[in-house]
Amino acid sequence: MNSLLDSSILIDYLRRYAKAESFIDHVSPINRSISIITAMEIVQGARNTESLKLAKLFVNQFNIIYLDKTISLLAFEILSKNRLVTSLDISDCLIAATAISKDKQLYTRNIKHFQKIFNLKVDQPY
Repeated sequence: MNSLLDSSILIDYLRRYAKAESFIDHVSPINRSISIITAMEIVQGARNTESLKLAKLFVNQFNIIYLDKTISLLAFEILSKNRLVTSLDISDCLIAATAISKDKQLYTRNIKHFQKIFNLKVDQPY
């Protein structure tokens, strides 16, 4: 499973939601990818020095995919095509563009945000 995990899955995991733990634990470490945007969203949730340290350690367990020109241009196209008909925000566009450009299945609990994006393989794992 060539996967890109959204922050909603990682947040559930950090909250010790059994279904999220089971899902992530069954994804091969080589296929556990996240966007740098997702990594930043997890770090943004830190409330103190200790939780910041733990958040950074946690996201570094995943293969982090960084933004490049292809992802950026595709995210701009996604936003331009979908902004007036959906509630997509910039971070969702960047995550979707990352999944499309790297040919990965996006796993999220917020499938509604992503379901209308052309060429995006998206699934809700639990």
